Amino acid sequence: EMECQIEIGKGLNADIVVIPTVDYFAGIFTLTINYIYVDTKRKTEAGATDFNGTAVGMKKAIEVVVSEIHGKKTEVPVVIPEENKALQKYKAESFKPEKTKDIVLVSEPEIVPIPVKVVPGTAEFSSVPKGAKVTVNIATPNAASCITPCSIKDLNPGAHSVRYEKKGFITKDDSFQVAQGQIVKRSVKLSPVVESLEEVNNKLVAAVKEGKMKLVKELLAKKADVNYRDAQGMGPLLIAALSGNKEMSAYLVGRGAKLTSVEVGTLLMIAVDRNDWWLANLIVNQKANLNITYNNGRSILWYAAEKNAWDVFDTLLKGGVDTAIKDTEGKTILTWAMENGVSDVVERLQKSGVKMPASDTANIVRQAVISENIDRLNTILPLKPDLNKVYDDGLTLLWYAAVKKRTDIAAILLKAGAKPGVTDKNGNTLIKYSVETRRFEMAKLLKRYGASLKPKEGIDLLKTGLIIGDSQLVQVLVELGVNINLKFEDGLSALWIAVFNNNADMVKVLVNAKANLNIKDNSGKSVLMWCVVNDRKELAQILINGGGNVDLMDNDKRTALILAVLADKPRMVHLLIKNNAKIDLKDKDGNSPVLIATARGNISMVELFLDSGAFINTSDMNGNTPLTIALYKN
Repeated sequence: EMECQIEIGKGLNADIVVIPTVDYFAGIFTLTINYIYVDTKRKTEAGATDFNGTAVGMKKAIEVVVSEIHGKKTEVPVVIPEENKALQKYKAESFKPEKTKDIVLVSEPEIVPIPVKVVPGTAEFSSVPKGAKVTVNIATPNAASCITPCSIKDLNPGAHSVRYEKKGFITKDDSFQVAQGQIVKRSVKLSPVVESLEEVNNKLVAAVKEGKMKLVKELLAKKADVNYRDAQGMGPLLIAALSGNKEMSAYLVGRGAKLTSVEVGTLLMIAVDRNDWWLANLIVNQKANLNITYNNGRSILWYAAEKNAWDVFDTLLKGGVDTAIKDTEGKTILTWAMENGVSDVVERLQKSGVKMPASDTANIVRQAVISENIDRLNTILPLKPDLNKVYDDGLTLLWYAAVKKRTDIAAILLKAGAKPGVTDKNGNTLIKYSVETRRFEMAKLLKRYGASLKPKEGIDLLKTGLIIGDSQLVQVLVELGVNINLKFEDGLSALWIAVFNNNADMVKVLVNAKANLNIKDNSGKSVLMWCVVNDRKELAQILINGGGNVDLMDNDKRTALILAVLADKPRMVHLLIKNNAKIDLKDKDGNSPVLIATARGNISMVELFLDSGAFINTSDMNGNTPLTIALYKN
């Protein structure tokens, strides 16, 4: 072999002949390389093995061989000058070109062949059973086919191959001879294909995948296993269900197809992802275990709720899934739904008759109010928890809502049946607490649902508002129905205190609240009279505009106008006259405003009264007129 390789090397003018051999066994490559120098002086052999079976590994193996031969890692052949010179000399001496001799060919006369006439033959084919495909000379360009019984004409004389094919039968190959012009008759009996049960079952799986109902029925008639699983673990019913083939699925179920627990778990998740009611119903009708648990120990109902797959949720609920399953935190799906405000779940569970312990409901609804979670609260209310339960701290749900300043939550509770008149452990009403803490909207809400301040609570709060001048507080108390005309211990009403404090805003609030403007103190004087005497024009105007009686008399039958003259308050006199105060009314001594002004020598007031139509000849009880008084006073 070496000599042969050397001769080849010489012919190719090569310096080195490389003979690599590769062995492969069980995924392991072994590379051996023979380096044969053409000068025949040396034969070098090196080897390497690659255990990976990859191109990269083989390349590394070659590099190892090269390094082993030449003493360094290189892919460049080593050049040895001395040997090359000797080699060149050897080639020059051993391979001298010879001169080519010219050869003269003697031409011979051309031989013309005698034409031979060829008569084609015919082959007639039949088969049992009929309908087989016949192909003559199948591997040639001139192949011809027909369906038995049939014939193929124009066949050249000689040997021909033939193949018989029919679905469900074993293919048969044969040969025949045909002479010129001969008609050959060929008949064959085909044997049916005998399939193993595994082959039939695999065909069943394939037919289900392709949705071929007719073929599925035929295969099941051949005793195919309707619960067979292929190499991938896929069964006919699982395949039909995944593809959504309802007709196929129903047929397979009718033939006894069953789902494994693993398949049930998978299909349940798929049904939820698709919100596929039909698929969920298929699983339910299989009487399968619906109580498979997934992450965190939760059942498929949790997953359906999180995905809003309500069609599947309802189907599984009706199918008998266990609603009492607890997750790793010890919570049922109802508890989870209430805590997270998933009202759709709570409503569905409630309609299905799922009950929850009252203690759990009470704690969850309390937590919903404290955490100000309206969604969660609305979710729990359909379960009809006790909204008036007094918790360990002595408070009810309404108290929690008030403390959190959540009027909206309080409104939900009141609408659901919470009692507005609740008190704390000290007997304080919630409405009083709301007013004291200036939660006025909360107080108004409680009143709309029937709550009210106790009389003493109302009076104390009103007095506080008047003293500190809080008109907003007083306004709220008015709206809450506190009687603003009640007199305090000193006999004064709220209006009197507001006037004493010269609080115009407060007076306006009370006037607008229909406070009694003509209420009198112990001396019979009205608040308007007090304003006139104390020159509180703005307050007096507010009272007059609100309907205060300008002609009201005190215990001495003195009107506000008489008191204004006596107090020498000219601008108050002008205000009263402007607001149509009667100028000729007399006190118990018969003194009218003009008589008093004359007696005091107040010419400007006398002129004002006379200009306003005062009776100039009026007289007191002693018969004194303005004129006689003026003469007497000189």
